[in-house]
Amino acid sequence: MMKNYIKIYLLLKKRKRMILILILSLITCIFFVVFIHNRLWNVHHFYSQTKRKTDFHQFYDINKFVDSNNDESEKNTLNFIRNNRNIYGLLTVLNLSKSYVLNKNFNKALLLLYNHLHLSQDKFIFNTMLLEIAKVQMKQNKFNDAIETLNSIKSKLYLKTILNMKGDIFFILKKYDDAIQFWIHALQLESNVITKIILKMKINSIEERDYFYIYNYQKNTNEN
Repeated sequence: MMKNYIKIYLLLKKRKRMILILILSLITCIFFVVFIHNRLWNVHHFYSQTKRKTDFHQFYDINKFVDSNNDESEKNTLNFIRNNRNIYGLLTVLNLSKSYVLNKNFNKALLLLYNHLHLSQDKFIFNTMLLEIAKVQMKQNKFNDAIETLNSIKSKLYLKTILNMKGDIFFILKKYDDAIQFWIHALQLESNVITKIILKMKINSIEERDYFYIYNYQKNTNEN
């Protein structure tokens, strides 16, 4: 009987020792996993920060002298855009497109903007690119396309600019009543002093045109 108790005691002791070893092994594994995770996260964080700094420095260097008329500058800029499908690349797209417009390469500007529009996950950048597309379309006298592009911008942030541009389009199309309505609406929303002055000048130019037209019409009628 005593032997059986001793066997049971030794068996329990052995099991306790095994459980203890198992718990210690488990704790060691957890500690190891946490340690490795932290090390990897630190390496990733360092790499991300370094890459951000590298991207920013490259972005600054490339965009300092963007000249689409210079073959080497254009090539370097396009390579940077190709290798940076991020915010830096998209901002460079906007910068290069403006250079194309300055040099009257409107088709190149549109192609560049359209080809990278789908990459923008940020609504602000996406709408900014749409706005630039509309501006290029206006310079090409594609006014219907420009209005369609402006209508696709749903951001209230750009509403003042959209109304102002629509007013310009209808003025060019000699639809003065529509133009003045858009400019008045833009003026009501505008807070920038300089832009408000310009809008008032545009509105006054149409009102003066109408005044002189009515004056000359009445004068000619009276003379007859």
